[in-house]
Amino acid sequence: MNAAGRVVGVSVLSQASQFGNINYGVSMDQAWPIIHALLTRGSVTRAAIGMTVATVSNETDRQVMASRRTHLLPSSGDYVAGLLVTYIVAHGPAANAGLRTGDVVLAVNGKRMVRKGDYFDALGPVYVPGQELHCIVYRPRAAGDTRDGEVMELTIRPAPKSDLRATRTAFGAR
Repeated sequence: MNAAGRVVGVSVLSQASQFGNINYGVSMDQAWPIIHALLTRGSVTRAAIGMTVATVSNETDRQVMASRRTHLLPSSGDYVAGLLVTYIVAHGPAANAGLRTGDVVLAVNGKRMVRKGDYFDALGPVYVPGQELHCIVYRPRAAGDTRDGEVMELTIRPAPKSDLRATRTAFGAR
């Protein structure tokens, strides 16, 4: 609760230590969609788009990708970070939208992607039918090509996580 007596978060874990108790919580902005789903449907369905990402920045671009002699992020400097797509589920929402392994997601619904948490925030805590993620994606050129890659816009329609698990199993994905 804040000083005005309003609930601003929900405690999710309490841990005792020699220095006292440490409490962890989530904000009501994150908790409310879950509470609403539980009250209206009795369960929570998570959203998924079928990809795994890793955080990348211009600094890691210079250090890690220098040996490939390719630009991972646009050289214009408009974006200084993004999320590198490291795995795509075949026939999942991300694959169906045209995303590929090696692409870099720069922004989702107008918000820059700097850390993995930004991706999960954009996806949301609960599956919403008809939800669309409007993504700005950078696709690097092949190794040895010194030109910048291309920046494109893709729309991804998330699926319920349970549907994605069935898709992964049906097509032999890990």
